[in-house]
Formats: sequence, structure tokens, C-alpha cells
Amino acid sequence: MHQGIIDSDDLCVDFDGIRDHSVVADVQVSFDPDNLELSINSPQPLPKVSAINRIDHDILGKTTGTTRVAGPLADPGLKRVWKVDPRIQKA
Repeated sequence: MHQGIIDSDDLCVDFDGIRDHSVVADVQVSFDPDNLELSINSPQPLPKVSAINRIDHDILGKTTGTTRVAGPLADPGLKRVWKVDPRIQKA
């Protein structure tokens, strides 16, 4: 299981050096590469942001819309542990 801390200051700067699209949230994220499981835990709902470059689907193929939670999942609050194996097809 890999865990780490991401410094939001490193992620919030656009190429021009301006922090104009950043949000801050209290969230713990870990990834288990052996089982391809992503764990997300937050004490409150994560803030929504505008989708960039018209990316309106998540890693599992679910439509997110024009406003979404930042990250690979459309609604990470639905469950704590996600199987993110792209070989698994949902019926």
C-alpha cells in the first residue's frame, strides 16, 4: 500500500504561475497497486470544480458533467475503497 502527502501548493500553480483554479480539501488517499484499489477518506464532501479540457468522464467511464470533484472518480464519496482495474467491465 502506497501512501503519501501531496503539497497542494505544488499542484495549484498554472503554467503562468497564477493560482486561479485551486481548491483545498482535507482528504486522505492511498493506492494499493497489488489489488488496484484506491482508498479515499474525507470528513466532508469534496468541493466541486469546473471540468478542464471538457473531460466529462471518470476513470470508470461514468459521466461527470461540467462540474465535478477533482480527481479520477465522478463521486468518490459513494464508497471508501474503489476497484480501479481497467480490465474489469461493469455490466
